[in-house]
Amino acid sequence: MQSSELSGRESCSIIIEGEWIYNASLQVISNLQNESFSLRSKTAEVFNLLVQNHKNIVTSELFFQTVWSDKFVSENVLKQSISELRSYLGENSKSIIKTVPKQGYCLSANIDVLSIENNLSMLLTEGNKKPGKEACIIDTPEIQKPKPQQRIISDNRDKSAVTRRIAEYTKSVIKSIRDRGWSQYSIVFTVCVFCPLIMALTISQFQLRQYKQREQNQQVRYYSLVAGRDFFKEILSRYYSTPQAEKELFKSVLDKSGVQIERFTGSIESQLGKLVALFELYRIGGYYNEARLIISRIEENVEALYGKNSTEFVQVKFDTIEILINLRRRQEAYDVARYVLEITKQQHLENNQLLAKAFFLAGRAYLFCMEPFCERADSMKNGEQLTRTALELYQAELDEDAIEIADTYYLLNWFIRTGKEKIALVESAKDIYQRKLGDYHEKTAAALVELGRILTFYERRWEQGEAFLLKAFEIHKQLYPDNHPAMAVINGYLGEHYFMVSQYDKAIRYSLIASKITSASRGEGNDSHLEDLMLTARSMLYRGDPENAKKILNKAFDIIRRHKLTPAFLIFRALNSTLLRTQIMLKENIPDYPQLIEEINNSKETFKASGSVLVHEHQTQLLLYYPEHFSNKKYLDNLRILFNNLNPKSRYLYRSDLLFLQERASQLCSIISPSFCVEVTSSFSDIDFNNG
Repeated sequence: MQSSELSGRESCSIIIEGEWIYNASLQVISNLQNESFSLRSKTAEVFNLLVQNHKNIVTSELFFQTVWSDKFVSENVLKQSISELRSYLGENSKSIIKTVPKQGYCLSANIDVLSIENNLSMLLTEGNKKPGKEACIIDTPEIQKPKPQQRIISDNRDKSAVTRRIAEYTKSVIKSIRDRGWSQYSIVFTVCVFCPLIMALTISQFQLRQYKQREQNQQVRYYSLVAGRDFFKEILSRYYSTPQAEKELFKSVLDKSGVQIERFTGSIESQLGKLVALFELYRIGGYYNEARLIISRIEENVEALYGKNSTEFVQVKFDTIEILINLRRRQEAYDVARYVLEITKQQHLENNQLLAKAFFLAGRAYLFCMEPFCERADSMKNGEQLTRTALELYQAELDEDAIEIADTYYLLNWFIRTGKEKIALVESAKDIYQRKLGDYHEKTAAALVELGRILTFYERRWEQGEAFLLKAFEIHKQLYPDNHPAMAVINGYLGEHYFMVSQYDKAIRYSLIASKITSASRGEGNDSHLEDLMLTARSMLYRGDPENAKKILNKAFDIIRRHKLTPAFLIFRALNSTLLRTQIMLKENIPDYPQLIEEINNSKETFKASGSVLVHEHQTQLLLYYPEHFSNKKYLDNLRILFNNLNPKSRYLYRSDLLFLQERASQLCSIISPSFCVEVTSSFSDIDFNNG
């Protein structure tokens, strides 16, 4: 069957290997077990191209040119469509749609073509001619922007029309048989009337069931939305009618509303709507712990209404992952994201946008997953792959300035280690956010924050980085109350920036604000709070205030003990190295010599930045307390390792840290000898602390 024979459009069916029926107009594949599968528009176009070139190789280039109009998409997008088709064609699908290495794909199955409309009268007027290629006309739909999957039968009138047409065709066939004689047409009648009739009725019944199920689901959604809308209005009405609309009063209203929902005895649909509204209000208010409890109850209701493998359940799980990430519950977010991705791949392979969101959130979860739960190098590599897959799926389905694509650009930037590439990705995201959402939106502000951090960490363009961060800070103040978790994040970033450029008073001010907000909104037992405390302590120490630095560090370690925390590996090491520097400055907790040697050996199992920092602190203790055992060479070698690790990949090793270590080494080197001080000065002379 050549493509030249397949132009125009008619309603027709193709029988594949005598087991499957493909209706090109409806884009439906059915099997002998009365199972029908509706194809996505792009997958249908891929299949049409295979049918048009039956038993010939269709190259990947032709697929991309015809189906995607030469729009840049990766090979994975085509592979997904082929995978979907094979999933519908049973165990021998790979022999039906063959992969031709380095060329493309080939439909090698035996096919027959039947038409329900014009083919029937054509066959009867031409005698015993069997259905052939010329009897069916299939066209490849015009390349157009993909649309959401449409329901196959829009209403009962469509079903009646199908039935009416079939009855008319059957009557015309019977009349022709009576006029010409039964024997001449018995075989033709059997093949060409009853088979298409049964096929059409089977498909029609399946479509009607599908429509009724969708109608029922829509009705459930409608009642949930109505209940949610009314509940939302009721809460806001109570909130804004109070004399002072304070944030704590708002939370009190939400908490009492949660009790009201607990006692609600109406339908599960109405309860679901109320829970969704309450969840959104908690999330908007920044009460993530409360939002986490509510989303668990929403999961239960959605599972009861729609089922555990439904689209609705997956979408609720998406919200769960987002909340877990906001709570910095890294391991739990990682586990849920992997589980949801597997469900989506197994149950919703045909839904590109749902699949893209699952890949996207899995990428985010990998980004946040750190030791001891995830090996950092592997989690970054896997996260980048997942995020790139999400980007490919979104680009194949959405306009180039879609918010989802901007979100994926922004996420992908976190896995990239080249400053210029990071800037290009984030600027692309920022431009989309500004066009679609405006300047005063949280996503626009987040992109400005990230540009500022990239300019600071990767380009050492301190003033430009500060300008972007301050601009984002002003947007945050317009969007959020002072004690919102988002304000903790931007204050923390400003504190880190000023720490890097050795403006320690500003660093302390912003870091303490971040610490206070984080503790109040999310509780003190989390990594973000510990990070803020660590940077505050270092700023105090480097400013020359070791006593207050010690108090902050004692608070951090007390939180870890009381909450039985397992902090992220790098944060815990950063706290330990800061504590060692404080103890050295105060000359406290002097270890004995064997203990010190053991600590050095335990810290240098790898030459990661954090490991080499701890080794340097212990070597400094050796220099200060046991100079007779001190090795000049080992000390200088470790300094060089620290210098080489001064790059954005080394978290919590900053320019300001090396400036502090330089000053300390210059003061302590005289304990060994004047010549050693010359070597130390020479080691630091090659480092440009301003330009990297």
